[in-house]
Amino acid sequence: MTGRVLSFAGVRDDDSDRGRAPPMSTAWSLAPRLSAWLLGREAEAAPRVGEGPMRPGQDGLALALDSGVEGIWDWDFVTGRIWVSRAWLARLGYAGDTVETRQPMEHIIHPDDRDRLSAVMIEHIRGATLAFECEHRVVCSDGSAVWVLTRGRVVDHDPQGLALRAVGTQIDITHRREAEARVAHMALHDDLTGLPNRRLFRQRLEQAVAQAEHGPHPAVVLACDLDGFKVVNDTLGHEGGDRLLCVVAERLRRAAGASNTVARLGGDEFAVVLQAPAGLEQSPTGLEQAAAGLEQSPAGLEQTPAGFGEEAAGFAEADAVAARIIAALGEPIEIDGMSVAVGVGIGSALAWRERISADALLRRADIALYEAKTLGRDTYRRFAPALAARHSRRQGLAFEMKEAIRRGDFFLAYQPVVDVATDTVTGCEALMRWRHPEHGVIAPAEFIPVAEETGLIVALGSWALIEACREAMAWPEAIRVAVNVSPVQVRDGLEQAVRQALDAAGLSASRLRLEVTESALMKDPEAAVATLHRLRAQGVKIALDDFGTGYASLSYLRHFPFDEIKIDRTFIRDIAEPDAAAIVRAVVGLGDRLGMAIVAEGVETSEQLERVRGEGCSEVQGFLFSQPLTPEAARDFLRADRARAAA
Repeated sequence: MTGRVLSFAGVRDDDSDRGRAPPMSTAWSLAPRLSAWLLGREAEAAPRVGEGPMRPGQDGLALALDSGVEGIWDWDFVTGRIWVSRAWLARLGYAGDTVETRQPMEHIIHPDDRDRLSAVMIEHIRGATLAFECEHRVVCSDGSAVWVLTRGRVVDHDPQGLALRAVGTQIDITHRREAEARVAHMALHDDLTGLPNRRLFRQRLEQAVAQAEHGPHPAVVLACDLDGFKVVNDTLGHEGGDRLLCVVAERLRRAAGASNTVARLGGDEFAVVLQAPAGLEQSPTGLEQAAAGLEQSPAGLEQTPAGFGEEAAGFAEADAVAARIIAALGEPIEIDGMSVAVGVGIGSALAWRERISADALLRRADIALYEAKTLGRDTYRRFAPALAARHSRRQGLAFEMKEAIRRGDFFLAYQPVVDVATDTVTGCEALMRWRHPEHGVIAPAEFIPVAEETGLIVALGSWALIEACREAMAWPEAIRVAVNVSPVQVRDGLEQAVRQALDAAGLSASRLRLEVTESALMKDPEAAVATLHRLRAQGVKIALDDFGTGYASLSYLRHFPFDEIKIDRTFIRDIAEPDAAAIVRAVVGLGDRLGMAIVAEGVETSEQLERVRGEGCSEVQGFLFSQPLTPEAARDFLRADRARAAA
């Protein structure tokens, strides 16, 4: 049935408002104006629900009983009067004896929900729906808001089928909406730290990338990975590790700034999506301080501007945030009464006016992060195409390494170690080499990190132990063989590998020296030290390699009685300088007090030999005596050394 809406509250039936859209304030105050807007227009009338007028609240009561609701309302379109149940008004804080009001109810509908509720009700009054329902907020007398589900329908029409009256109910759904909000928050945030999780991070990064493709500002992302977290986690347990992550998350949030998105991607991995670099103009002091911090960092000095304008500003913001993060996480953290320290490696990547996916941009940041981690603790790197090329080469090496193991492309070279006092060879260090069929001999510094990442170092290390022990059986009995041990091996079956190598070759344990770096002890110090103690008890000698390049050398010397300390070649190279000479002298004195022999690595000139001899080093190793030799050449060298000593 169609017809005209009659005038409400004294509004005349004329055409004055024809063609004007309805004001979308709220339907609670819209009834007196609704007829004027619809005047002269054809509208579908709502279906006839009942015959004749009904007492106020009767239809609402029936609907309430059906729905198990808490509030009932009855709206007379002719007078504009709205009747609301007393209990419901009281629940909202509008207490009183009056249950009928002429005052518009607009003020109790939340401002952000008025247009939406009005649109739903108008559609129903037009006859487009059998009933209406809408979830929205209402404002209580104290200013708080509760969520309600409002349902209603037109129940009275005039003979022409025009809507005269509607009744409905309201249900308090605040608890359900809060539960839904919690679930939605949990789906997008990390349970432990409360930071955005990988899913929300991806959404934010996708938005930034899409805006940067044609927009005025670049998309910038930082990938962050903690240094030394596993040590803390193993020492304090998972609960202590969790508390540490929460502190780290809060410091990251403060350092990055409220306008940027800080997310936890998992474990000790975090990431930051930067907003448009307008923030630089808001905090020049912070940027200057961050830049000053970078100037003090060797890694920071490598970061030079890559462009101008917005791209340069994006990198400047990334540099500043990275510096603040490194500084924030460099402060000690108190966990269970203990002061613990963690570092962080950071890689950044930027995209501007290029078509790139969020995943691809994050991969660039990860490549830069990998480069930063290889350079040491608390280091930051920007992405550059050269880094991508190196990363691609590393991935290729990982694949080729498996084939190289199968083909037997790896071999050992041996470099003699000489006694300073007698000028005779006391042992040889076995050095792994890779003879690539296309690229020639690949340096260990290039393939060893890849082998450690992929876990192939365990198989390679076991092979090297067996091969070195077998070769040592061809040497004079007094000559020892030294084999480098990776941190991965220390954590994964080193004792068994050593035992198998010694048994297979028939070599005495006293002729084998394992060289470990400080990084081998940092990952899990208690377990690593226990492993080395058991090997030493079997007669195997243990040497601390590259001494002086780590972070806690003296503490390791206190906890484990190494047989030898090998001073890193960087100190020997600069031994003519007073500072380097003083360090060598101090290490020699420390070794004397602890009963440890001191080996100087990288001796290449006669002057260096005289200086390390003068400082008290007991053994030396370097190109001055011999470069690394093939097994056959090493045997010849040892025979010649014996002949010279006997002459």
